[in-house]
Amino acid sequence: MPQVTIYLPKDLLQAVRVQAQRSQMSVSAYMTEITRKAVRPSSWPDGFEELYGSCSLIEAADLTPDPEEIL
Repeated sequence: MPQVTIYLPKDLLQAVRVQAQRSQMSVSAYMTEITRKAVRPSSWPDGFEELYGSCSLIEAADLTPDPEEIL
């Protein structure tokens, strides 16, 4: 994997170290993860839009039992 050098102010570097430690990751792995999320945000899977309207919704009234059916 290629290496990159970045320059961070001391306070920002300290915050990155703290967050990496909280995430139980190395600073390098943490920076890779946050960079990946910034550059390639997660998206819906291919074909997801085609699912729109493909299922029917249940009305709340349909979920309320008839009192006669309970007894």
